[in-house]
Amino acid sequence: MGKFWGAFLGLLWLGVGSLSAFERGSHWVYLGGTPASAYAPNFLAPPVEAGLILGDSFTLGADASRSHFDLGHNEEDERYYRGMMSNGNMIGERWEILEYRLDLPTDAKANGVHQSSGAVARWFLTDTFNLRFAVHQKSTEGQVELPVGQTGLTAKGDYLATTQIQSLGIGTQWQTQIGLIIGMDWALGAQTNQESVTASIIQDPALTATQSAEALIQVQDFAQSINKLMASSGGLNLFIGWAF
Repeated sequence: MGKFWGAFLGLLWLGVGSLSAFERGSHWVYLGGTPASAYAPNFLAPPVEAGLILGDSFTLGADASRSHFDLGHNEEDERYYRGMMSNGNMIGERWEILEYRLDLPTDAKANGVHQSSGAVARWFLTDTFNLRFAVHQKSTEGQVELPVGQTGLTAKGDYLATTQIQSLGIGTQWQTQIGLIIGMDWALGAQTNQESVTASIIQDPALTATQSAEALIQVQDFAQSINKLMASSGGLNLFIGWAF
């Protein structure tokens, strides 16, 4: 199936690229999304985007995304979790792929809901080549379950990680006469404007104050690593959409 979609997108790309007519200014609005990306924030939560086409040189839109994840689960947990999610929990599996970039202790478990929304503007310097400017507000909320040394006890903590990211990218985008849009952001750089992390340990009389304090630091570190991942740079951000 992967080879099929790869061949399909390749032919589509060649077909769009062969069109010489410049059609952007003949449409007013667009709607699309990012089905594939090597830019971590969009890989983990593929956004849907809609906006205005402001003549031949500018577009201004807004995008939003949402994803769920459950990390560190065993095989039985994984079967249950996938059964609860649609499409075999493909988005959750994406978080598992990048789990190595998150500060999650060995044998710990973490779940969460990630949401993102923002504004995206493109300035077309030529018919296809463009600069992409964006500002996004991102939040991730969930729970971490941590083993407490060799005691057999576990500590559970809640966290909320929020961050505002600004990004700049370069890419190319084509639009056909009938409105089909296909493009690629080749490189994207991101920077954090502001961020915050809040965390708390669920009270358990079996835990000492020291154990609770150590667990709290680990939960905070995990939440901070999510914010850091959201501010990472990347590229190969595919966009497919339709103009009207």
